[in-house]
Amino acid sequence: ALVHPSFIEIMKAIADGETVIFLGVAMTSVKYTYTVVPTLVMTWLLSYIERFVDRITPEVTKNFLKPMLIFLIASPIAIMLVGPAGVWFGNAISSLVYAIHDHLGFLAVAIMGAIWPLLVI
Repeated sequence: ALVHPSFIEIMKAIADGETVIFLGVAMTSVKYTYTVVPTLVMTWLLSYIERFVDRITPEVTKNFLKPMLIFLIASPIAIMLVGPAGVWFGNAISSLVYAIHDHLGFLAVAIMGAIWPLLVI
């Protein structure tokens, strides 16, 4: 949902100064095409959403009702909470990396080498 072409157009419109209201809340412009943190967090949340929906849907309707309910529950959560928070967290990590580089000079190489495997994700 976060990288659907229509949603990307909405984000561009918000970046151009338009106000877009989703479920009574004004949305902020965020690019999700290069972020991985919202995807990881939503995958974790989807495991709980899927278990909940699996319990409440009748066996006969699971083929079509379960995916639809999961999407209807998860999309607003991703758009309003997890997406912006994940992008903020990713930007905070990026700022931390730049701050380490700017303030610690040659030690930044050792520190970055130690934490690089975690940052590659």
